[in-house]
Amino acid sequence: PYNVLLQQLFLALQSGRTGRGTLKKTLLARPAFSGIRKAELEHLIRYLVDEGYIATDGEMLMPGTEAERVLGRSNWKDLYSVIAGGGEYRAITPEGDAVGKLDARFVTSHSDGDVTLGGQTWSMVKCDEGHNIVVVVPSGGGGARTFWRGSGEAGFSGLICERAGAIRKEGATRLPLGEPEQAVLHKALQTIPEGVDGNGLFVRERKRAGRRIVEVYSFHGSRFNRVLAPLLAHCLGERARVSSGDFLLRVSGAGKQDTLARVIAGLEAVRVLSTEEIAEFLPAPQRDAWKFAGLLSEPLFRKTVLSDYYHITGFRQRLAGMAVTTLPSVSAEPDTGE
Repeated sequence: PYNVLLQQLFLALQSGRTGRGTLKKTLLARPAFSGIRKAELEHLIRYLVDEGYIATDGEMLMPGTEAERVLGRSNWKDLYSVIAGGGEYRAITPEGDAVGKLDARFVTSHSDGDVTLGGQTWSMVKCDEGHNIVVVVPSGGGGARTFWRGSGEAGFSGLICERAGAIRKEGATRLPLGEPEQAVLHKALQTIPEGVDGNGLFVRERKRAGRRIVEVYSFHGSRFNRVLAPLLAHCLGERARVSSGDFLLRVSGAGKQDTLARVIAGLEAVRVLSTEEIAEFLPAPQRDAWKFAGLLSEPLFRKTVLSDYYHITGFRQRLAGMAVTTLPSVSAEPDTGE
């Protein structure tokens, strides 16, 4: 957790000048940072010195001008938590009338602009971060922004998807459903081929309009499938296209001959990719997904993405133990619901 390491580093520096060796020894002695090597911490400190976040006086370290500018507002309040955003701001008029509340993440990323509260459009004119207050006045413009945002995670979790696969294998759920609900469930189950369950990967070839599409049924969660898709596309070559959903990956452009065998070979190739190779083919999310990520060097940010966003260690462990099962090919296009 390099963002947490950054927080703890600046908390130590904010309390007073600290020796370089003492700082490293103190940080690395904490259980949360047991997986961080001394060389990585030294790399981080040097990067922060070069960028002006840390000032030096011989072997003594202290907050630099950039740290004062970025983190030092409101008595270093940003260091109180490693959660990006969070909390609420009270929206009031210049006369002191309460209008409503705004998500802190919206306020801190849009110090000006329009927002809708209580059915009326308001303009933000002043922000008091020390007291979590934003001053608003009625706006005559349109196009107010939406101030709420989710976590960015879409799709079903691995637990839900694996249970859905188990229901397909059993052909029914143990829950007491009414007849209408049972009919809906039965129709949904028919979109998934027989023999598919929540374990392993299941592949089949489908021919449509002269094209060969390979379907890979994977009930291990939307996140797992989003990681697998670009890696499989890489292993199949430039012409291959792989799309992913909660339960299914679709592969096109994998060749006209031995298409199914090529995809299975591609899955086997993904298994043996190293973490460094995987890092080259996964897109990096925005840095604002993590607090303090903007202060990380690119190599450390990529490590944060792999461990905290893509959970690559768990992905590789799960994929290594999965069986790949071949299903009968079909010519007609089924309604997969994806």
